[in-house]
Amino acid sequence: MPVYNLTIDDASPIILYKGDWVDSLQSDPFLSSYANGTFHSTNTSGNASFLFNGTAIYLFGAFRVNHGTYSVSLDNVTTSRKGFGDPFKFQQNMFEQTGLGSGREHSVTLKGPPGGAAPYVDLDYIVVTQGDGNATTISNSKILGDTNDAIQYHPQASWSAMASEQDGSTSHQTNIFNASVTISFHGNAVTLYGSTAPNHGLYEVSLDDAPAQTFNGSASVTRSGEILYLASGLTDGLHRVKMTNVDPAGQWLDFEGVAIFDWSGCCNIQTPIPLSTSTINQDSMTLGQTLFPSPASTPEATLKYVDNFCTIFLEI
Repeated sequence: MPVYNLTIDDASPIILYKGDWVDSLQSDPFLSSYANGTFHSTNTSGNASFLFNGTAIYLFGAFRVNHGTYSVSLDNVTTSRKGFGDPFKFQQNMFEQTGLGSGREHSVTLKGPPGGAAPYVDLDYIVVTQGDGNATTISNSKILGDTNDAIQYHPQASWSAMASEQDGSTSHQTNIFNASVTISFHGNAVTLYGSTAPNHGLYEVSLDDAPAQTFNGSASVTRSGEILYLASGLTDGLHRVKMTNVDPAGQWLDFEGVAIFDWSGCCNIQTPIPLSTSTINQDSMTLGQTLFPSPASTPEATLKYVDNFCTIFLEI
């Protein structure tokens, strides 16, 4: 490390869907064949866009008899692919591109077929390869739960601490406009996790002095462990990320934890380590008990899974 794969579920708010997309059609008899039992589908030439900083990108979905020719645009270069499959094939590599420059932001857009007898395309999940491109670089990475003292809630009274009866995991929730959560950290990448649900809404995330980005945490069903924000390729040094509930209708924002990756070699992450935090093992590339559900499989057989967490690390 730090060369690692990050898996983004199709239900993550950081994927921007335009047009008519269906979130995990519950009547689909093959719903369980998709990773985590979720997928987004369209038959109206809808677009799904994603911004990222990384050296490789992979899109996964299904090939079915009602799927047609779709296109993928990466940094304004468009490629067309056939999505037909008989028999059906799930969690298939729909598109991949390696060898990307890690020092810039990339944009990838999936577009459905223009219509006809096979008008569908679906998206199951995305995998991004991140890091500094050097597998020998020493990294110092942490996962912090929502109760860590380094995480600041403002105003404190606007946030409620919640505990899951199923697995004992915790989260902080608010439906107060302008209530925020802030994390200051030394690191080169940061990922914020939380829930999406029908009663969740708009939120903003700002990083350092950059303009805030707006996302929508609303979803057809409640799902925990979703990536609410992702930033990588950050300069060495201290950074500050702030997530704010900006929904005018009193919808909810849920925060479960943060993953911080530091490969500068200059310093430790400037946060205390709570009991619920586990450190990454450089040799085995595995992570101990954490807060989040397991991800879908990724394109490389050498990947070793991270228990109960959305991130998968690739040993290269």
